[in-house]
Amino acid sequence: MSLGVKSRTCPRSGSPCDCIIDLKTDLVICQLDSVVRSIDPGMTLEQAQERVATKTAPRVTKESIEERIERVSYTVMDDIMTVCVITMRNGFKALGSAVPADPRNYDPEVGKRYAFEDAFKGLWRVEGYLLCERLRGDRLSIQHPAHTTRQERAQAAEAVAETKARKKR
Repeated sequence: MSLGVKSRTCPRSGSPCDCIIDLKTDLVICQLDSVVRSIDPGMTLEQAQERVATKTAPRVTKESIEERIERVSYTVMDDIMTVCVITMRNGFKALGSAVPADPRNYDPEVGKRYAFEDAFKGLWRVEGYLLCERLRGDRLSIQHPAHTTRQERAQAAEAVAETKARKKR
């Protein structure tokens, strides 16, 4: 499925609205409830961070990501583009880059900062995914076939067979 966004007329209100559509079939997947005509999301980043800081459920934090970083390396390409590679303790690598629109604006230190932020930004989703897996694993039974490996299922089957054999004796 190839998704896109198209502006259409809302069948309910008759006003313009944006819809997520399947580009191949032109079918509406969902209608976006509110169309913001401004780039301002209504809350500053600082306000959002303050609100999130009050939450108590498990979550990914900047500090939790930083704790998992093993090393950070930078390289400059073509005297204008800074590339950052963040290597995590488990070997995963996140890549970020920064390049000014005009080469006369290139500053190596600014390039490092922006390239690092670009790479770090990608780690939020990865760490969020890992946290979801850990939280989900806490709630799921290891016996559930959709959430176990073939080896785990085989070991579980052997354990069940051994238990049945003992009961027959």
